[in-house]
Amino acid sequence: MADHAQSVFGRRLERAQRDERERNRVERQQYDVVSGLASRAEALTDGTSGLELPTDLRRFLRITPRRDPHHLVFRSVPANTYGCQPRSHPVADFLEGLPGVSVPAALRSRRRHMVSVLDIPRSYRRAMLTHLVMVGHEVGHIEDHAVGRIGDRFKRETIVGRVVTGQAARILPALRPLRKSSASLVLELIRNWSPEVFCDLYCIRRLGPAGLLVFAEYGRVAGIFLGDLSRRRSEDGKEDVEERFREHPPGEIRIALMIEELVALGYTIGQSPLDGPYGKIVAGWREVTGGGRDALVRLPEEFGRAYRLIRGHIHGPLRQELIRRIPDAQAYGPARLAYARTLAADLAQGIAMSERIEADGSRTILEVEDLYNAAAFVRFVQLDELAARVPGDERLSREQRRGAALETLDLLLTRAIEGARIAADWAEASSAIKARRR
Repeated sequence: MADHAQSVFGRRLERAQRDERERNRVERQQYDVVSGLASRAEALTDGTSGLELPTDLRRFLRITPRRDPHHLVFRSVPANTYGCQPRSHPVADFLEGLPGVSVPAALRSRRRHMVSVLDIPRSYRRAMLTHLVMVGHEVGHIEDHAVGRIGDRFKRETIVGRVVTGQAARILPALRPLRKSSASLVLELIRNWSPEVFCDLYCIRRLGPAGLLVFAEYGRVAGIFLGDLSRRRSEDGKEDVEERFREHPPGEIRIALMIEELVALGYTIGQSPLDGPYGKIVAGWREVTGGGRDALVRLPEEFGRAYRLIRGHIHGPLRQELIRRIPDAQAYGPARLAYARTLAADLAQGIAMSERIEADGSRTILEVEDLYNAAAFVRFVQLDELAARVPGDERLSREQRRGAALETLDLLLTRAIEGARIAADWAEASSAIKARRR
């Protein structure tokens, strides 16, 4: 009798579990459909045209697995800076706020979903090199949000009653001699700057030297350097240093930390593969930024103090967290850059390669990071070679040809990434078909 009852109970439990899996599957399908509509609604709400959004970036956005479902929304914006707004909440709360979107009953549960809106400047809509480095930085923010915000974590450590924990316990004693307003500003800067430093280093570990050089080039346009601020004065005639760098540290400090991370990955400036003209460009940025020291001299006292406290107490734990998420074996080290430099020769010839034929006749699908570093090498070293192959009026100046070559390079990189995605999808589909035939 007991055995029979146990058998009946087991069958009912199995059936209930099967039904639950089916409900989850249906709910997931509905979420995919509705969130796709939501993406379109969000984009249209902001006046975004599909032609203005980057191509095939989702292959690049490999984010740490998480329990909550995650959906990415690309949004074109008129500003000249990239941005990221990760949100983690019940998906119905997000969808119901969009015009023309009705939420199915199946999605009205309290199950949490993560929705990240990535802002892409319209002026950069065809700049694939810039897309990858800046989106690489913003993906760091998504990772940070998903796993536990670094800035918020520090904030929690400092405001929970009188209990001080973690890194804050080491930092707060250094603030006691300061006035209350100065101490509050230092804490605010640490909370704001720590996630930005994390994301800069995250980008370097993902993209290597290309991440540094393209970021630095973009930074001159976006005005992230303290040295450029002298040409941007506030209405009262004074440099608005405190307001400009309250959210992000000056570019000189960020570049210095990124170069330091490259060295930690095994790169030596002036030695292969970071040698020749390419290495000289990196060395030039190291000299121009002065290791961040010149910027610290020009910053108000609170800013310099915040930076020194980050270096002394936050930087180490940040790197440990980075290494946990991107181990050295997966980071973009010198061996991969040496490989990327061999790919640059094809790009400079105007060839958008997505696969490489090895000596044994096998094909290797190229990784986005390798294609990116190859394109960056052409951008900074071989652009004249590519410009010579770009058709155009013979009366064009050298700079006009280089401008046309930049557009061509972005197009080649986009096509190469698209080809790699198609090749990977085809290989995956072929493997699935072979598995079913067995």
